[in-house]
Parts: sequence; structure tokens; C-alpha cells
Amino acid sequence: SAVKRIVIANGTTGSKFFVKHFTEWFVDGRLCAASDDMSQRAFKTVMNKQRKANGDIASKEDNGVIEVVCLPGVSPAAAKFTYLEKRAAWEADCFGPGLKDFE
Repeated sequence: SAVKRIVIANGTTGSKFFVKHFTEWFVDGRLCAASDDMSQRAFKTVMNKQRKANGDIASKEDNGVIEVVCLPGVSPAAAKFTYLEKRAAWEADCFGPGLKDFE
């Protein structure tokens, strides 16, 4: 089966590095930001570039577009989020959708 999503597991720091190397893939519509707040904030600038280049933004519903999810890091260094907030984010935006893909 094809890749449906990429999960950036260490928050905005990892997302910045990912965008640095895959900006072109976002701009030409092969990648899109996930719909959750953290992903929308992390990929806002590159998604604006996509919108300017194409007049619209790609979504995971578009055939073959890979969704990119930015999730909070799980280490204690990511103290901005509580354990319960981190667990809820991972369940909602990684584990839940991943399991749903195989139903």
C-alpha cells in the first residue's frame, strides 16, 4: 500500500528540518499539512507557498497526497505539553488514523 502520512515525532524542531528538505514536495502538492492545530502552525509558511503556487492547497483527500503530521515530542524536554496532552495528540493524529487505514 502507498504511504498515507508522515509523522514528525519531535515537534516543530523536526518539522523545520523536514520542510527545509521537502519544500518542493509541499509546494507542488505531493505533501500537505495535517488538519490538527500543531501541524497547521508548523507548516503554515510552506502551505502558504503551495497556495500561492497553485491557487489552492492539497489535502489528504486528494489522490496520492501524503499528509504530514507534527506531533509533540515525547521526551520530558517537551514540557510545554503534559503527558496526557501528548498521549491524546498521538492517539488522535497518529495511532488512531494508522489503525483506521487497515479496517
